[in-house]
Amino acid sequence: MAREPPVTRLVDKRGSTAALLETLRSQGQPKAPARFARTPIAEHEVEALFAVDYGLYEYHPKCYWRYRPGIETTHPFSDHPAGQWTRRTNEQGFRRDIPLSTTQPELRVLVVGDSHTDGLCNNSESFCARLESLLLAEPPASTVEVLNAGVMGQSFYGYLGSMEAHQDLKCKGYVVVFFSGNDFLDVLTPLHFFQRELAPPQPVGYFERLKRIADVNTEALTQGFNQMVYFESFPDEADLALGAAWWVCQEMDALARSQQVPWVLVHIPSAFDVGQSEVLNTRRRVMEAAGLSEEHARIGSRLAGRLLDQARSAGIQTLDMSGRFAAEPLPCYWSEFHINLRGHELLAEELLPLVRSWKPISAQQGR
Repeated sequence: MAREPPVTRLVDKRGSTAALLETLRSQGQPKAPARFARTPIAEHEVEALFAVDYGLYEYHPKCYWRYRPGIETTHPFSDHPAGQWTRRTNEQGFRRDIPLSTTQPELRVLVVGDSHTDGLCNNSESFCARLESLLLAEPPASTVEVLNAGVMGQSFYGYLGSMEAHQDLKCKGYVVVFFSGNDFLDVLTPLHFFQRELAPPQPVGYFERLKRIADVNTEALTQGFNQMVYFESFPDEADLALGAAWWVCQEMDALARSQQVPWVLVHIPSAFDVGQSEVLNTRRRVMEAAGLSEEHARIGSRLAGRLLDQARSAGIQTLDMSGRFAAEPLPCYWSEFHINLRGHELLAEELLPLVRSWKPISAQQGR
């Protein structure tokens, strides 16, 4: 059995990023033409910028990294009812136990996201598989595929790239899932690269604060508190991250509109923003270790709220799981703060009425 690799590895890539930017400047490589626009990222540039394990991934010019086809690794995990779970990808690289249909289904939906979408669970237990099963169980009989393209460590630019990378599948809808615990921080790495600039240098004592958090709970650092400390130190970067996320959402909306297909922007909140009793003690201890105020601890939630408001104002369909998770009496997160089986189940239930409406009219008759 393979041990579960860290979902977000806190590797300092500043040195390799600086060397890469110096090379690009010497070659006269231009920055992106607009503040949030993209430039291509080559494979060697991905390795310089991100902590990517190419044992699991393969390079792609649109989404930068995605799972290799044919992965099968089983990971011991005491939280899981079976004591373990298996990451398996099909021949197209999706978290799916079977290949895609050779004939176009009546409804094929692409789901993009990070490790929460990917799932620390078996393929059949993810919200993507649960949603597909719910749709298939409804009369009248129809053909449906809900494709899980979630990948560890991805963020907004990668989500857009994944949508672009799978245009050949002729999907009839998109589900874009962002996690407010670290996606706003993670969007800054490619953004600064596109502008051929280094992120601001961390102040004295910054990494010591992160170590104090990790000493309390390593997973708490990667699943929320790293972002909180960063935006406390660099508040202007939070607004920059929101601007990048909104630019990406507008590009996603333009892509979906050009294909005349629907899409929904889904928010998975950090466990530390939901308020379930299981995480409150850890949250308090980590905040004390980090010296964080409640205002700074809520930055991810505030940014998510602003992004969802912008999306709704633009006519983009949204789904915010914050209220549903907060009201749920059962835990919605594993002890390491990814959504658990109950969280996946609730998300599938909330998506069902939205995605059901995407079926062709002929497939909806009889309800």
